[in-house]
Parts: sequence; structure tokens; C-alpha cells
Amino acid sequence: MKKNEFLKRIMKFTAMALTAGAACFGAFGTKVKAAPEVMPDGTIFDAAYYAAANPDVVSVCGTDKTTLYSHYRLYGANEGRLPYLGSNETFDPLYYASKYPDVAAVYGLDSVALYRHYIMTGVYEGKLPNAAAKAPVVPAAAPSATAVAATPQAAQTLSTDPTQLTTADAGFISAVHSYINSARTDYGTLSKPVELSPALTEVAKVRLSEIQEEFSHIRANHLNYGSAIRDAGIKYTYEGECISHANTLRDTITYWHSTPEEWKMLLDGNFKKVGIAAGDGYTVAIFIG
Repeated sequence: MKKNEFLKRIMKFTAMALTAGAACFGAFGTKVKAAPEVMPDGTIFDAAYYAAANPDVVSVCGTDKTTLYSHYRLYGANEGRLPYLGSNETFDPLYYASKYPDVAAVYGLDSVALYRHYIMTGVYEGKLPNAAAKAPVVPAAAPSATAVAATPQAAQTLSTDPTQLTTADAGFISAVHSYINSARTDYGTLSKPVELSPALTEVAKVRLSEIQEEFSHIRANHLNYGSAIRDAGIKYTYEGECISHANTLRDTITYWHSTPEEWKMLLDGNFKKVGIAAGDGYTVAIFIG
């Protein structure tokens, strides 16, 4: 079976199992319950697990599924956080079936059904996905929405939706960087994640002040943005720049995605580094390769 076909079947079977999962697998005491589901973009994500495994995220974002998934897409994936328990393990269906004959008696050698069993219940019972694996630690359930609401206001100062961060927020630059790399990974043909460069960030700050005077890729000296990189003494082969006049990350993303010139630049596979600056409703991302 080809890999793509296998993944599609996993998504289909996981989606079908959601309703039955709670009834068939019961409670796990004070441990988090399995609730992986297929998100609209095809990613398997377990909001309950993600919340339980990442209390620092819950303290800011709460336990809303959509908000947690937004955090995973913008930050968590790049930070190495898992979308569901066991997602970092290689699944060997033949090993799983032979190791757990009671499971095989129900599902046979159907690799998709066996994997569904593993992520929905087996992993929470300490079952192993392959011969070399060790049983994962199941996190305690995340605090309820009521408990989160009762936390000190200082712990909830950031927006529960990362895309609502503004250019004035401390986390905005990191969020832009995460978005750029997510977009390059998801939509780029040859593009890879870019490194955030302190030297380029200083160049981006120069360009930020310039586009606040005139929103353009052309500078006041009638040269393009690349001259700002050269002025800083930075050597490069390829250059690029994305600019926006939008106060929130959501609006910045919308502008870049809907502007062909900016979108093409953001996904360019030649780039390896980026510098980002933002303030007063403006954002600059300047690339080199």
C-alpha cells in the first residue's frame, strides 16, 4: 500500500472512530482521554492530549480545540510539541498484532485499524508500537475551562488566538517567523524553513522605518530594498522582502497570502535566512539566500 493511500485510510478510520471512541474505551481515571481527530487540513490532532501535555499553552490559550490547534500550527509543530500521544513513534502493524493477540483477534492484520487502536487506546494502556519503543508517559488531564478562567489575569494577558497578536505584542516576531516556516513547509515546492537572523533583523528595522514613510519595496534613494542589505555589509546571492500594513498577525497573513508578489517571495526556495521587524501596524520580513 502506498504511503499516501495509507495515510488517507488512517484519516478516514480515525474520523469514523471519534464517536465510538469515548464509549468503547472508557475513562482513564485522572489521565487525559484519547480524542484524536482529523482536522480540516488533514492533520490528526488531539486537543485533550495537547492541553494536558502543554500546561504552559493552556495558561495562555485555554482549552478551546480550535485555539489549541492554531497554537500547534503556528508554534507547537516547530517547537517539537506532539499533536497526539504516540505521533512521534514508528508504527509496526505486524509487531503490534503479534505482541497483542487480543487486539489482532478483533482487527486482524488491517494496518489502519491496528494503528487506529494504538492511537485511540493502546498507547494509553502502555502498548508499544514497535519492538524498540518504550511506553510513553500519559499526562494528567488539563485543568478545566473554569479552572483556567480562575487563573491570575497576568497569566492570560496574551490573546487566546495567536493570530490576534498585534505588531505591538512581544510574541509577534516569533509568531511571524513560525507562520513563515509553516507556510514554506505546507505550500512551498522547494522551500525549507528559514533561520531568524539577528543581522537581517537589524536591516528589517531600517526598512520598517522606511515603509512607514512610504509603503514600497523601493527606498527613498530610488534603490530597492536589497540596497539596505548591502549597506549592512551582508553578503548574499538571493534577496527578497515581504511587507505589510496590518496590525494583527491574521491580517498580515491575509495580506501576504492574497498578494501574489509577497506570497511568491515568502515561498521562494532560494532563501535560508530572514530578518523580521514590526511596529505601529507595519511588518517587514527580509530574506537572503
